Amino acid sequence: MRIRKPRAFIATLAMATMFVVLPAAPALAADPVPEVEPNDSIATAQNVDGESWNLNYSPDIGDTSSNTSTTIPHISILGTGNNTFDYYSFTVAAGSFGIFDIDYGETYGPGSVDTWLHLFDSSGVLLASDDDSSTSWGAGGSVDSYDSYIEYTFASAGTYVIRVREYFDYPVPAGATYTLQVSLDGRGLDQPPVADANGPYSVQFNESILLDGTGSYDFEGPLTYLWSVTGGSLDDPTLAQPTYTAPYEPGTYVATLTVTDTAGATDTTTGVIIVFDPIVYSPWTGPGVRSNGVCEILMWWDNAHVVADTDGDLDEWSVRGAARFYDYDVTRDREVSLTSSTSFDGDASTSVVLEEQWRTDSWQQFVGIVRLDDISLVVFEDDGRAGDDKGTMSVSPNELIYCGDTVSMTLTVPVDPLGLRGRPTTKDASGLISIDLTITTVPVTYRPFFR
Repeated sequence: MRIRKPRAFIATLAMATMFVVLPAAPALAADPVPEVEPNDSIATAQNVDGESWNLNYSPDIGDTSSNTSTTIPHISILGTGNNTFDYYSFTVAAGSFGIFDIDYGETYGPGSVDTWLHLFDSSGVLLASDDDSSTSWGAGGSVDSYDSYIEYTFASAGTYVIRVREYFDYPVPAGATYTLQVSLDGRGLDQPPVADANGPYSVQFNESILLDGTGSYDFEGPLTYLWSVTGGSLDDPTLAQPTYTAPYEPGTYVATLTVTDTAGATDTTTGVIIVFDPIVYSPWTGPGVRSNGVCEILMWWDNAHVVADTDGDLDEWSVRGAARFYDYDVTRDREVSLTSSTSFDGDASTSVVLEEQWRTDSWQQFVGIVRLDDISLVVFEDDGRAGDDKGTMSVSPNELIYCGDTVSMTLTVPVDPLGLRGRPTTKDASGLISIDLTITTVPVTYRPFFR
């Protein structure tokens, strides 16, 4: 049993039937587009991109306030029920405005249908729907508010689907008829195609991937494709998705795609192809993203500040440092230790510019990302007595440093006064020294021995 919506004036209408003037046949600007079955799902939707979109005048095509038949390209689809839902697909550009208007659905006679429109994206997400609307919307063609109407602005380019069904969630019954007026601005009567080369692509040297031009589209019909690349090779440059084989030389290359429509109009665009050497590629930088290449760790003593002295004299200070890094690429699993020492003369409130580079005990190159595990400092104050005053400190930043980055830090070391034979003493005050450090990671030319 079908559910019909209540209508307050049905009885009055029945008594006055002899005075009702039924609407004339729909005034179509061009031959209507016949419904083609099967079109009962999004997957089997009838595509109307290649139909005869026109700007011919029709009294039945408009928006909520005026006739738009001469300003917005449109088609008229003649639907016939067969106890299924009816789906129609179309392609739009970003920002396109669409009007979907049912005419001659509810006519109070044979073949009448109470329609319900639903608008979906290509993945089936519902964007808009309408059951009833004002008879004045969409210009002429409707004598009852049961005819549906949708206006929608498409934020993204792509393929969309409009569905017609009977209220409430019933298929369009056999024998029912309706006219679906579809108006889409931006639908040129002979618009050029739009090329989409996709990308950026990422591929290891001498390996293959598919390039993808299927995002290209044309409103009027099918496309032909022609690809070219600045390096590497293609199996068939006339395919929408050709196979690209990368060259042996890592680098950045360009894929150019030209599409041509049935009228001979063309559009050309490009996509970037990044060809990488797996040895200089860090998986930690993310899939499909080339690492920043091989980098070198440089570490510097910048400045020393004597905040507090253990005595009141000008003394000689010496500092020893050790830093430990970890290559964040799991394919190498290596550590690097940098060590250095420096010295200076200073008393309380003295600041000294050092500008001395640390030295490394082993490799100091890495790929993409390196992690700073810990830094240790040992400070000695030579006050001329048998035992140097001494202070130690260690921090574990566990900080990731990307190739090309610079990290600066200041480390503060308390200095304990020591007496004869290096034993603690309470005769002198505690000292305090702070050291400014800079770590830079500098891109370097790839070196074969790094393998």
